[in-house]
Amino acid sequence: MAPAALPVEVDDALARAAAELPRHQVLMHETGNVHAAAWCAASSAIAVVFEDIGSHNALDKLIGHLVMHEIDLRSDFAFMSSRASYELARKAPRVSILMLATISAASSLAIDIASQAGLKLASFCR
Repeated sequence: MAPAALPVEVDDALARAAAELPRHQVLMHETGNVHAAAWCAASSAIAVVFEDIGSHNALDKLIGHLVMHEIDLRSDFAFMSSRASYELARKAPRVSILMLATISAASSLAIDIASQAGLKLASFCR
């Protein structure tokens, strides 16, 4: 069975995030070897980006920022410049992030965890 298509608005937001993310990746441009975690508004652009050598660390930085600034994590989505690992799929719903998008593949365990947690997982968002 084919996966359900995302609503057009979400599809547009994912395309916008994928196109815009490289402009926010300062460390990636300097080193060629770091991941980014971005908080993206479904109706506009990338709000904030954090980078780290590890994708799960980049997500930790993003989550910390969002929690410290009391941002409603149930709206909008996280966008990662990595694959969707089970660590990312496990962390996001624990803080009420409803959607995680990545530029590369999702592991089968990440898909299972996301499904069980009610996390929308979008992969290959390039």
